[in-house]
Amino acid sequence: MRIFSRSFWKTLAWTYAAQVAASAGVFLAPAIVARLGNMEDLGRYLLVQRLASSCVAPLTLGLAVALGRLLPLNKGKPGMEARWSLVSFAIVGLVATLFMVALWVQRTFYAGILFGTSAASTLVFPFALLASANALQAVVYGYYRGCLRIGWANCLQAVTVGVVPVVAMLQMKRIGLISAIMLMGYMTSAIVVLFASPALRAIFRTTEDRGGPWLQDASKVLLSYGLGRVPGFIFVGLLLATGPVWLAHYGSMTDVAMYALGLSALRMGAAFFAPVGILTLPLLASAFGTGLSRGVRDDLSLLLRFSVIMTLLGSLQVATLSRTLLQVWLGSTSVEGRGFFVLLVLAAPTYLTFEILRDPIDAASAFPYNTFILGLALCAFAVGAVTRTSAGLVIGQLAGFLLLGGASVAVARRLYQFTPGKLRSWLDGILFCVLPVPFTWLMQRQFEGRLAILAVFELLLLAAFLMFIGRVWKRDSGSGVPP
Repeated sequence: MRIFSRSFWKTLAWTYAAQVAASAGVFLAPAIVARLGNMEDLGRYLLVQRLASSCVAPLTLGLAVALGRLLPLNKGKPGMEARWSLVSFAIVGLVATLFMVALWVQRTFYAGILFGTSAASTLVFPFALLASANALQAVVYGYYRGCLRIGWANCLQAVTVGVVPVVAMLQMKRIGLISAIMLMGYMTSAIVVLFASPALRAIFRTTEDRGGPWLQDASKVLLSYGLGRVPGFIFVGLLLATGPVWLAHYGSMTDVAMYALGLSALRMGAAFFAPVGILTLPLLASAFGTGLSRGVRDDLSLLLRFSVIMTLLGSLQVATLSRTLLQVWLGSTSVEGRGFFVLLVLAAPTYLTFEILRDPIDAASAFPYNTFILGLALCAFAVGAVTRTSAGLVIGQLAGFLLLGGASVAVARRLYQFTPGKLRSWLDGILFCVLPVPFTWLMQRQFEGRLAILAVFELLLLAAFLMFIGRVWKRDSGSGVPP
């Protein structure tokens, strides 16, 4: 078995298309709110959206990820698949219902906590509804992901994240912001039920291996896998959000902005590789179910080498062009404090190594290795943060990212027993990434403000990189990228 088959690349292309559609919705919906309402409406909408997104992992109890691993691991056992799927849907549905009821009953109290004033109690139920709908969407998405029906998962993602927010917010002028958010929650819930219906029919048609006290056993297996990963979601959120908040207590808001932009750049990099993780978790879990082959190990090694070297090239180019990129991004000629941005961007290879190996690690073991890795990284960050200096904060953040990447590689090698590749391949790739840096710097000075020329230069560099790295690995492996 190989990961990088022709069907993988085809499915990956459709997954990227679904991600683009979802990203378009995330981009367009706030723009619609700002145009049909005002900045206060935009602030309320973004706050509700961010809170609802943050609640998905706790509300699902990690069961969406559990289905992504356990279903392909036990492919061919319809009784077990039916048990785990039904129990997951029931648990998340119950938790989401209790969450909505609890917030509605004490809406004045929770309005003060979540929105800063009890007068915002009208936002509590729309928030609870949207968070619950997103949780149900996540577990149904996890079901289709685990069944390797990625096309259904992609459609669900594109519609609920890309289309629904835009359609709902277009009604804001007529029905108001609060009703529009509620409409978004109801539409998401209805679409999730629609997508869940074929899954439920398949589950209830499965009569094999239904006897015995299966409810308790299935719940134990699912929760033992899922709950151990919930703290990891919290840790990664703290690792990527605490720095700017902490810096705001003793640094300038310009420094805070550049620090936050650097972390945003890392999130963009993680989003670029997210579709790969969406596919590798169920594929690798399925490989463990049938026996891990040499081809899977080779493909994982190839994925790691390609990703790390490519992110190194990207981070060096972004850091070199940081002045021009920030001016274009922010629409300002002042880029004071961009040192924070540059340092965090240069940490991209280590942080993205963790993001790339996160799903393979989850696929290989029920033990929550990623939670412990993130906990250690958060401790390293905290040591730097308590110094209450900008230098200490950045050093702590970079140390945390370095620990993330290093520990992830160590754990993945232990679980998969793969070789990282020939030293010459790594050195050739690193050298290719470093050599263009002075040329990029000269191009920026020579053609400052002429973005088209810089863009063409970067595209040519990317094309040369792909040709070079493919030739190097074909020389070492004798076969190149698997077909």
